[in-house]
Amino acid sequence: MPTTLRYESGKLHVADPSVFRPGRPVLAGALIEQLGAVSGVRAVSLDLGAGDCQVFWRDPAACAAHVAADFVAALTLARRKEASGALRCPIGRGSWPVWTSRRLADGLLVLRARETRTGRLRIRIVRSPGRRPPRARVSAWLAACPGIRAVRIGYRGAGLDVDFDPAWVTPVQVLDAVSESWPTESQGRLPDLTDDRAKLATGSRRLFYLALGTGSLAMAVIGLVLPGVPTVPFLLASSYYLARSSPALHRRLLASRLFGRLLREWQTHRALSRESKLRLAGFVAIAIVVSVALAPLNPALVATVAVMLVLSLYGIYAIPQLDALPANAPI
Repeated sequence: MPTTLRYESGKLHVADPSVFRPGRPVLAGALIEQLGAVSGVRAVSLDLGAGDCQVFWRDPAACAAHVAADFVAALTLARRKEASGALRCPIGRGSWPVWTSRRLADGLLVLRARETRTGRLRIRIVRSPGRRPPRARVSAWLAACPGIRAVRIGYRGAGLDVDFDPAWVTPVQVLDAVSESWPTESQGRLPDLTDDRAKLATGSRRLFYLALGTGSLAMAVIGLVLPGVPTVPFLLASSYYLARSSPALHRRLLASRLFGRLLREWQTHRALSRESKLRLAGFVAIAIVVSVALAPLNPALVATVAVMLVLSLYGIYAIPQLDALPANAPI
């Protein structure tokens, strides 16, 4: 298959499965190092499984000829180092087909990853300049990204496992999101959704908010099984109050399998995806079927259930819908 190059607005995309293929982690590491030494390069994403490489320049108006020349020079040196064995790559167990690097204020950040199973990415830090962000802030950053379900950080932050929705994001996008959790020149503070001290209540107000948050969460759960009780408003209220009373519980709520995706979508886009709305509608349908099956049939019950069904489905339909992200869209 011939090499395909595409350059647009500071982004170079190179596809060549004969060069970028599984089993070449030394080439990947060497290419990351060489491109990281180019002053104009901001970030690099490399997927050996998909056979492509993406390079992002700081200047969106960078000359295409200069961009291509820098990439060819870096790839040539990387292939020479791979052939000579001059560069040793810490491969470890298994293959690591997904790589990314990002130029930070104090050096180069390099990450690598592999899928241990469908929808789970194991990420290891190859190089990290300066101090790493706190674990809680990294978890909160990733929990706010659409498509990411759960985050588990290893001992002393040496690596992390990320559960994600393959229909929503790709492993490259997940790895890019992890790299963005490190502060850069233009990013002085991470947008941590759960560590805002100015909003954290104290004293009796904190206990009051905690009670409201847990009560709203209970009502959201009841809304899943009882038609007519709105789930989303109670869920948003629970997120609001828990963020101001218990950041730990709020992080667990954002990472939960039942409600985490709904909250992350709403906090990021103020809308829900079609899949999330269908999931809510499915809960309503199951609740209706169970109610009809367990209760004796009579005209009053049928009329009540029908009204609840219509109101619940209309409430879900009225929520703004988020169109599905394309496969190559940034998180």
